[in-house]
Amino acid sequence: LDEVLKMANESKLFIIGGGDIYRQFLPFACCLELTLLDHDFVGDTRFPQIDNYEWVLKNEEAFEDTETGLKGWFRTLNRMQ
Repeated sequence: LDEVLKMANESKLFIIGGGDIYRQFLPFACCLELTLLDHDFVGDTRFPQIDNYEWVLKNEEAFEDTETGLKGWFRTLNRMQ
């Protein structure tokens, strides 16, 4: 974690899981780019719970996959200052 943060300096980082990696980097995040799917999946790994009082929705775009019918949202959240 420390090495990655040093190497990144002021650059934008994209963290692409798994669950433990998300938990480690979430305290350093200023923005979240989330894809939420309207479907129940079987599995034991989830994105960490976020505090709704700590994040504000900046943008949301709904989508539906025409082949599968899977629906969801692309959301951008910014951490409140």
